[in-house]
Amino acid sequence: MFSLRGLTVGGLVCNDMWANPEWTPMPDRYLARQLAGLGARVIFLSVNAGQEDGEDWPLYHAFHESNLRLRARSAGVWVVAADASDPDGKKPANCPSGVIGPDGRWASRVESIGEQFFAHTIQVEQP
Repeated sequence: MFSLRGLTVGGLVCNDMWANPEWTPMPDRYLARQLAGLGARVIFLSVNAGQEDGEDWPLYHAFHESNLRLRARSAGVWVVAADASDPDGKKPANCPSGVIGPDGRWASRVESIGEQFFAHTIQVEQP
């Protein structure tokens, strides 16, 4: 955690957010809620969930999207997520990228294939 212009924010890397049952060799620590409990209002999440163009893509994508939305909502924080893209721009990313509000809804979202850019102004209510 750190302060960004007076706002407490946190950072997580990939499976720190959701403890993917196929990749994480530890119990789920619900780190988003722990950061929120320590005062974080925004969590920046760097993801490398891989890319898939086969029949498993909908499963992987749904897992990551539902986790992003539910964990943002359960912690009551903004989540800014960015997944690595296929360097060739052919396969879609397994995790969506964008900004999720504390209500668990997408505030900004980009396509899951190719290199994408996004910006969103986050209005953080003061406690």
